Amino acid sequence: MCILISCKNLTKKHGDFKLNDINFNLEPGYILGVIGKNGAGKTTLLRSILGSYRIDTKESGGQISISGKDSVKDLIEYRNQIGFILQDNPFAVGMVTALEIAEVYGRYYEKFDMKLYKELLEEYKVPYMKIKTAKNGRTAKTQKTLSDLSTGEQIRVQLAFARACHPKLYVFDEATGNLDVEFREKLYRDIRELTATGECSVIYATHLVEEMEEFADYVLWIRKKENEGYVHYYGTIDELKDEYRIVEADMNVINQIPKEFIVGVKSGENHHEVLIRAGFAELGEEVKATMRYPDIKEIMYYVEKGKGK
Repeated sequence: MCILISCKNLTKKHGDFKLNDINFNLEPGYILGVIGKNGAGKTTLLRSILGSYRIDTKESGGQISISGKDSVKDLIEYRNQIGFILQDNPFAVGMVTALEIAEVYGRYYEKFDMKLYKELLEEYKVPYMKIKTAKNGRTAKTQKTLSDLSTGEQIRVQLAFARACHPKLYVFDEATGNLDVEFREKLYRDIRELTATGECSVIYATHLVEEMEEFADYVLWIRKKENEGYVHYYGTIDELKDEYRIVEADMNVINQIPKEFIVGVKSGENHHEVLIRAGFAELGEEVKATMRYPDIKEIMYYVEKGKGK
């Protein structure tokens, strides 16, 4: 089996928080969705993968490698294989243009393609030129700086830059929160296309868990207990959903379910539903008739709510 990124026993202490013993492998051609409540450790994991957080310290450790290149021993070769799109723009936002960003940062990437970068800026409709009208009626074009761009447009600049680097791994951290619906749908299509060749993979972290059902192949669910983040689940979306069922029924049906099967309950004046896990075959026909598969958002809601582990 060919592994593109391998994360073994990753432990990272950041302030009072500790990400503890994170393990996963991802093959080329797949999309991994990283989910979890705010503060669970998604960003800490991604910053460790990007190499922004050191893991070779007294209170941190483990190993991360991409195509066999180690994040500590082979840092330059390792980083050359990553393209990133982050909610907080990593580039110097100010009086620099999208083209100047490429001129400054592109030199650090062996495969950076300026021609492709410009083509992608055009495709994403990033307005890096603006027109000024003088008093005499003449117009002159001047380049738009990053500070002139909206947050969504700055995300598009990052995506264009990442794709122009021809990376093996794309890392997205809360990338769609400030994008309009039309561009968000286009981004989903682009992400599928990035992995379609089977040569690269995507790690995508978001608090909008419904996004994962749009395109993710695998899910890494990080939960937090006290000040420690840990892996609650790693596997396919279908396998995760197959572990649970939603029962929507009146209380005389719900009361037939053994308490040990119940993960969480939501009850209103005219509506009652529970999330159950395992043991479906043991339930009566009246209960089975009311069961359905949950979506990821529902699973997270009930599990994180507190009843069940």
